[in-house]
Amino acid sequence: GEHRPVLVHRLDKDTSGVLLLAKYPKAAAQLSEKFRSRDMSKVYWAITVGVPNPPFGQIRCWMVKGIEDENEEDGYRVIHPKARGRR
Repeated sequence: GEHRPVLVHRLDKDTSGVLLLAKYPKAAAQLSEKFRSRDMSKVYWAITVGVPNPPFGQIRCWMVKGIEDENEEDGYRVIHPKARGRR
């Protein structure tokens, strides 16, 4: 029969807010268990403006938010994720 999508996980809610939905309850249960047991790897793809230099590679650090700042070379200033109200 018809199944409603099941919310499995909100991926990295502090940075991207991407939702992971499962089409079937059985798939939702299996995916939930993978997250619970940390038996899963995450891969992120990025859309960029311009060509990154180097054109490929790995970033091995925590992701943080940035705010627009015309005084910065790339137009953004990084803010600490726990900085509430301070910019």
